[in-house]
Amino acid sequence: MAHRWMMVKNARSGGRRPPEEYRTDAQNALDRFEAGLPPGSKLHPSVQEYVGVAEGDRVVDIESLISSPYPFLQGHEHYLFGVLATPTNVSDGLAEFTSLAVLASKTELLTFIIDPPSTYAGPFGQRILNRHERHTTTGGNDVGATVLMIVRDNVTSLNFALRELELDLTHYSEGLFRFDTSRRRDGSELLQMIELYLIKLRAEIESLATVVEETARLVEAISGHQLTLNDDAAVFNKSHEISAQALVMQVRRLVALRNRLAVQVVQLLEKCDRLHEKFFAEATHTIGAITALLLLPSLIVGFYGQSVDFSPIGPLAGLNVSLVLIIGSSIAAFLYARRRQWF
Repeated sequence: MAHRWMMVKNARSGGRRPPEEYRTDAQNALDRFEAGLPPGSKLHPSVQEYVGVAEGDRVVDIESLISSPYPFLQGHEHYLFGVLATPTNVSDGLAEFTSLAVLASKTELLTFIIDPPSTYAGPFGQRILNRHERHTTTGGNDVGATVLMIVRDNVTSLNFALRELELDLTHYSEGLFRFDTSRRRDGSELLQMIELYLIKLRAEIESLATVVEETARLVEAISGHQLTLNDDAAVFNKSHEISAQALVMQVRRLVALRNRLAVQVVQLLEKCDRLHEKFFAEATHTIGAITALLLLPSLIVGFYGQSVDFSPIGPLAGLNVSLVLIIGSSIAAFLYARRRQWF
C-alpha cells in the first residue's frame, strides 16, 4: 500500500499566498499527520514554529529560513522532523534559499515548501513538486526511501549551485588574467564590473557555508543510525543507511568545494584591488610623462628667453643650439617614459 505524501506551499504561481490561507492549509495538514500517529502522540511545538502556524512570537522568522537556513533532521518519538535548504539563484547576489520542512513517520510524509518572495518553486522546490506529482500517480510504500530521495535531490541541487559558482569564478579569473597579459587603458570600467559580480558571488558562497556543512551532518546522521525512534517507528532501515553512506562522500566533497570557492573569490577580489592600483599608477605615470614633455621645453625656452649673449657663435647658431636642446630633451623624456610603459 502506498504511503501518503501531503504537500503544502507558501507560494503559488504568480505570487505569494495570503498568509491566513497558508496557515489554514498548514494547520490542517499537521492535524492530518498527527492523526496518523499512535494514540496519544502529539507533534512537538517546534514543528508548528518552523512551518509558521504557532502563536505570536513563537513562530520561527520565515525570513531566517529564506536567508539563513539551518538544515537539520531530528527524531521525535514516532516521527522525524527537519529542514532542508537550497539556494534559489546563485548569480543575483541575494542569499535566498528554498527551504523544505519535512515530517516523516513510518507510514506518512508531510513536506512544506517555503520559497522567498523573489521566486516560486526554485530548482530544488520544482524538483520536489515533480517528485510529489509522480508519487500521486505511481505511489510508493517506503517512507524512508522517499525521504532519502528528497535528501538526495537536495544534495544534487547544492552540487549544481556550487558548480555554477565554480564556472562563474573560472570565467572571471580568466578575464582578470587577460588584464595582466595585455595592457588596456579602457579596462577600468570592465574591471569594476567584474569586481561587482565577484562581490555578489562572495555573498552567495558565504551564505552556503552553514547550509552545506549542516546538510553533511544531516546525511551522516542518516547513514550512522543516529535518528532512532520509539519501538518499531523507525523511518530508515539498514538499506537506507547503506545508501546514505554513498551520499556522505558526495556531500563532504561539496563542503570541500565550497571552502575552496570561498578562498578563490577572496583571492580574485584581492587581484582586482591590485589591478586598480596598477591602473591608477599607469594613469599617474601618463600624466607625469606628458607633464615632463611640456615642462622640459618650457624650462629651456624660459632659460634662453633671458638676455643671453650668443655673440661668440652668432644669433643663428645660438637659435639652432636652443632648438637641438629642446627637441633632444623632449625625445629623451619620451623614450624614457615609453621604456617604463607609462603610456
